[in-house]
Amino acid sequence: MIQRAEKIAFDNPVTALAAAAAHSPEKEAFIFPEGALSFGDWNNKSTSLAKALLDLGFSPGENIAILAQNSIHWPIVQLAVAKAGMVLVPLNTYYKVDDLAYALGHSEARAVFFTPAFRTNKYLDLVREAAEQSKYLRRKIVIGGRADGCLSIEDLIAEGATSHTSLSPIHGKDDAAIIYTSGTTGFPKGAMLTHEGVMADGRAVFSRLKIGSDDRITSIVPMFHSASFCVAIPGCLAVGATFLGLEAFDAVEMFNIIERYRATVHIAVPTSLRMMLEHPRRSDFDLSSLRVGTCGGADVEPELLRRCAVEFPIPGLVQAYGLTESTGLAFCPEPDDPDRFETAGRPLPEYSVRIVDAESGAILSHDAIGEVQIKSPSIMRCYFANEGETRKTIDADGWLKTGDLGQIRKDGKLVLSGGRLKDMIIRGGENIYPAEVERILLSHPAVSEVAVFGIKDDHFGEIVAAAVRGGKVTAAELGDHCASRIAKYKIPARYFRAAAFPLTPSGKIRKVALKELVADGKLDKLD
Repeated sequence: MIQRAEKIAFDNPVTALAAAAAHSPEKEAFIFPEGALSFGDWNNKSTSLAKALLDLGFSPGENIAILAQNSIHWPIVQLAVAKAGMVLVPLNTYYKVDDLAYALGHSEARAVFFTPAFRTNKYLDLVREAAEQSKYLRRKIVIGGRADGCLSIEDLIAEGATSHTSLSPIHGKDDAAIIYTSGTTGFPKGAMLTHEGVMADGRAVFSRLKIGSDDRITSIVPMFHSASFCVAIPGCLAVGATFLGLEAFDAVEMFNIIERYRATVHIAVPTSLRMMLEHPRRSDFDLSSLRVGTCGGADVEPELLRRCAVEFPIPGLVQAYGLTESTGLAFCPEPDDPDRFETAGRPLPEYSVRIVDAESGAILSHDAIGEVQIKSPSIMRCYFANEGETRKTIDADGWLKTGDLGQIRKDGKLVLSGGRLKDMIIRGGENIYPAEVERILLSHPAVSEVAVFGIKDDHFGEIVAAAVRGGKVTAAELGDHCASRIAKYKIPARYFRAAAFPLTPSGKIRKVALKELVADGKLDKLD
């Protein structure tokens, strides 16, 4: 079954920023604790930096990396690289030296912008060590400081302001970024995204959510992540809205930002929503300015969204769905859609979807669970320097295999009903979808968060295990809770208690890490 959507226009960020700067030069594009950046300053500083990059001898089409926490410098680098006709490589701020060396080398990055340090990560040391392993890297550029053997972004902006170098026009089909997936096994893959795809996604999401120039957007998502790069930043650029930023998510700091600046939009993941909903100081802040929001990045519990919509409050909170390879979101409901908690809504314009049997490849009918596959001019062009993985992920007809399990209702709305194909547990030949079991366990009053995963078993091949966080409860009580709701073979055979879950930067629970903790005997059993 295939559901199609209407067409929208595409653009690129360079012309979009020029238009915003001409129309509202003094308006704040970004507000961070460190200061604000107007559309006019964003345009001028990114132009200066773009000229400086070209004056350093870099050429259009080359790849430039950035390793930095959220700040007003981030969008300056992003647009400077675009204006210079180069390709941005946003790097995960959680990277250690091996991750960083791989990404810099694999992406063939010619330069890297970086902050000296962030939290416990000493980026200066990491960059210096990783740079020794790359045969491509020529320049290291410090954001917010100075270091031996490195250039300063402030100096480059100042030098570029007096440069007479001309900038060539940028086109929508030009490559915009190589964003590495946050895979938990093997080496990450770099999704190549185009300017038109990025701009189209931000514009479509903001249009669907009725976000305009008067809105102020908060996001817990790092700027290196596709939810920011492909949705929040281009969306704000497309409509002239203001982005309210934090270096990294902290519930109280986010409450302060929302109250102080009367934020109207909040972009979240389930983990952050739960932390904010349950925070003991939430009622100390006036959060009533919030109007709409999105939640994605992991399986979303409808009841969590329903509670946040009423109690936060975020009345127009919706469940949304997308991935890096789809260039951000592919599905998003309207903020008044009555099904916005249970479904991810209909496809965004120019996205088509089908549900496919992962084994036979047959296209399934309404309400049948299978792999969600997406087709759109906006999806990634390929995986950078990885033709084999590209062929595995995008078929000959252009369908992107997401690896996510879901179903399309008769009204065309997507229900993410079964988690990830790779997370599927096969117990004695029976397929078990962790998300189904997780929903049952979450309905127990003592369980506030849960992850279901498979662990090796000599007899069945795999058995079902569950790690839970919450109040006092026994394994027997959870087993009894499941017994009347799901088939016996789906009920977890082993339960563990987790004080906290290992997470990716985008808020997804790292089930591979949980399996490793169980194998090493480092996760407490629930008696």
